[in-house]
Amino acid sequence: MLRHFLQFLMMVMLIPVSAMADVRIRTTDSLIHTSGGEIVGMTLLIENNNEQDLIGLLDYLLPEGIHLLSTRSNDSIRVEAGSRRFIPMKFQISPDAPSGIFTLKIALADQKKRIQASTTTRIQIAEKRAVRLQVLNTLELMRHENDSIKANILLRNTGNTDETIQLVSSIPTMYGSRRFQRMLLYLEAGKDTLIHLGFIADRELFHMNQFNINITGLYNDQEVFGNSSLSVQNASSSRSFDMTGDYGFNWDQRANRITLSGRNPFSDNQSLYLDANLLLATSRGQLELNSNLYQWGPWNSVPVLTNTYLTYTQDKLGLTLGNITESAEKYINGRGARVNYLDTEDNYYFTAGMADKSYDLLNHYGRMGIGTGYAVFTRFQSGGFKPEEGKRYSGTFLYDRDPIENAESLIHASSIPLVKPGKTGRTSLTLDLGLGLGRALTDTLQKFSTEPSFALGTVFVSEIGKFYLSSNNYYSSGYYPGNRRGTLNLNQRLGLRLGMTNLWLGYNHFNFDPRSFIEHQARYQLLTERMDLGAMWGLSPFATLSVIPNRVREKSVYPDFFNQLTGQTWELVSYRLESVLNLRSRDNRHTVNLSLEGGFREEDKALSEESGAQSAGRVATGNRSLYRGNLSYNFWKINLNAHYQQGGFSVYELINSSQSNTDQIYRMGASLNFNYLSNKLFRSYLGLQYYKDSFSGTNYAANARSEISIGSKTAIFGQIHAYRYARPSFGSQQTLNFQLGFTQSLAGNNGNNKAKNGDLTIFTYYDHNNNGIYDQGDEKAVDKSILINNMLFLADAGGTITYRKVPYGQYTIRLPMEKGWYAPDRVHSLQQKSDRIEIPLQKSGTISGKIVFNFDPRLSLEVNTGLEGYTVTAINQHGYTAQTRTDGSGSFLLFLPEGEYTISLHEHEFPVNVYTEIREQHIVLEPGKINELPPFELKVRERKIEVKRFGSAP
Repeated sequence: MLRHFLQFLMMVMLIPVSAMADVRIRTTDSLIHTSGGEIVGMTLLIENNNEQDLIGLLDYLLPEGIHLLSTRSNDSIRVEAGSRRFIPMKFQISPDAPSGIFTLKIALADQKKRIQASTTTRIQIAEKRAVRLQVLNTLELMRHENDSIKANILLRNTGNTDETIQLVSSIPTMYGSRRFQRMLLYLEAGKDTLIHLGFIADRELFHMNQFNINITGLYNDQEVFGNSSLSVQNASSSRSFDMTGDYGFNWDQRANRITLSGRNPFSDNQSLYLDANLLLATSRGQLELNSNLYQWGPWNSVPVLTNTYLTYTQDKLGLTLGNITESAEKYINGRGARVNYLDTEDNYYFTAGMADKSYDLLNHYGRMGIGTGYAVFTRFQSGGFKPEEGKRYSGTFLYDRDPIENAESLIHASSIPLVKPGKTGRTSLTLDLGLGLGRALTDTLQKFSTEPSFALGTVFVSEIGKFYLSSNNYYSSGYYPGNRRGTLNLNQRLGLRLGMTNLWLGYNHFNFDPRSFIEHQARYQLLTERMDLGAMWGLSPFATLSVIPNRVREKSVYPDFFNQLTGQTWELVSYRLESVLNLRSRDNRHTVNLSLEGGFREEDKALSEESGAQSAGRVATGNRSLYRGNLSYNFWKINLNAHYQQGGFSVYELINSSQSNTDQIYRMGASLNFNYLSNKLFRSYLGLQYYKDSFSGTNYAANARSEISIGSKTAIFGQIHAYRYARPSFGSQQTLNFQLGFTQSLAGNNGNNKAKNGDLTIFTYYDHNNNGIYDQGDEKAVDKSILINNMLFLADAGGTITYRKVPYGQYTIRLPMEKGWYAPDRVHSLQQKSDRIEIPLQKSGTISGKIVFNFDPRLSLEVNTGLEGYTVTAINQHGYTAQTRTDGSGSFLLFLPEGEYTISLHEHEFPVNVYTEIREQHIVLEPGKINELPPFELKVRERKIEVKRFGSAP
């Protein structure tokens, strides 16, 4: 892009004065207003005042994120002498194009490439804010008090502005309120990151059968951009019946619930929100309908439907239609279909699907001339559900067509375990491989060649005695068609554990320098390097202290929008000392996190891209010392956060300082959140925020929300958000938003249950001799999954689970097949204070067979030869009976315990004129495998044919 600009500049400088006077070009619009994802039009006027006809070509210098769509833009243009001509043009604005005002330059050259005239116009791209939040793990289990619960959160900024965001996570209390914690993050435009949050299942949480951890994302002005949740299931072997649902509205439930709300109704910026989830149980599986609807503006505006899908699951198979979200080396969000197969026993997972990349199910805001593109993907994983077995393989295949990136690509990536953990130490080595092909969809770079690419990574972890070593390395070439293209990441750590003390030496090197198929793509490069020597001491069971001296180097190339240059390289080197203190009270009601960091940076450098020489007037000066501190305090229903910083810790802050002509870089902020719950029918939340820095000015915000339950199924809520922004150069701005809505449960009545209660104990064991009695040779089923009305338990070391204070009534008990062991479902009626059930598990296997027709249609009677719906019965030597029916191809499957079986057909169900000579077959079922039966042959009765004989008389 720099070479192109210099050529353009030289040609303009060499234009003869007479030629400039005889030929003129100009645009009909001096300023074009647009936004990301739109197509804009412009008309170019060419005047030829010469006495000769003009034949020439147009040359363009386009800002980043703006692409010319005119198909004949490179054709010769003829303008007759003394006349003028209008040339229509269309431009595509990329969805991730940066916001601001940019200059578009157009030059007209003759056949000898001499510039005859030039003109400029400005394009103003509106700001677009779009951050997406997704919780990758939707279910976690807790078995013991103080178990660790982890939430893996994917954040992606698909807008065109860098964002300072907050993640607010909340967990319930046994009194119906919630505890909150916050995390402040900086996310650049077009980037994504993975955040890991950890929670402790303390005594209060452990008494709940299940609950949700809610995670909310907020912009720096406290506007919500995303909500998600993690479901936590109690799988303890001994616990009491959960009566929390009997007190009224269940605040944390989302399944089978619909929420409708309006923001600023009857105003110019009104909006409507709908969040709905419906679960329907069928005879064989489950249907789930989920939808998120957003409508802005007048009531007749077209809504946006996101996260809207229909899913059907049956056993291990699932099918989803609608909005599809998938992370397959590239982030996919669109409309399509996905099928997945999950087998936790055999420990593998497979999914395949396709989607066009329109995040809106109606695609109303995604209709562009170049299209939204589409993707086809498959993913396979083995070993992820039982990490203790030390095996894990994953593979991904993706075809992606992306007009926005002007590229189509193929990619295959695999993760292969080379070394598995041994018995004497914990050492593992995993190899990551990726191969890709990419090419441009449009010839913007004057070449259609295919660009091969690859990625290579290793993950090495070893722990021997008190020493541990981790080495995580990854490299991908510039055109590798994944999210991590053009990446070099080296992350090393060597540590030593000495009691409550942890010492480590770490090094991290990250270099991001991708390549693109887009013409005039501004160069962007980021290099960060960090070396640290750390120590962490456990001062007590309730306090830790960390001290981490480190050296940080950052080198970045940012586009220079002020001088219309391709880019400028900035470099920062700093030396810092960081300390972190964590405190918590013995009852876990008070927690304090204090982080302090200080140091200095070397002389700042800003280098031009071409020569590498330092650019004058572009270097931040002033005091090079830097320090910052963060404080977080949680108590009862109160959460307090405070932050202060002095000095530039990043290149981005130095650039802002240079462009703002200020030598002082500082920021400070604080937030106070108060959660109050008066009773089971009412709860409220109040949040106050303050933020000020040297770039954006001063910000104040307040947010209040109240919710009232008006029955066992309904709640209403209201929310008010006030915001004030003030900066001397732009003045102040105030906004006030309010939101009203209601939530309706679609589940059954949660009314109080006055029935008597009892204790239900279930003992399960592996019945090796198949006699249905726990005797010599049998084995207790430790960690066996047991479901009571879909409530999960895991058997303890004695093979037992206990469900206490259970209301009298009927309960469905299921023991899913695991490791080849099986027990049929049963319905048990609890009618006494103490009840005990023994359930034997027997080795199971599969019987596979089919039914076929064997007849001559020329000789047989007319008959219905359909193969679907024939009943197949299996009876073993103990009288255990199971039945199934054939499918459309005549095939059938039976999942049965170990034993000798008689497999038979029901002749009374046969169509007229159909019979079989072999009505039943005998088989000894071998567990753990598929036992195949010879086909059952069905025959058709033949017609009676009269034969006439002809001959001559004697």
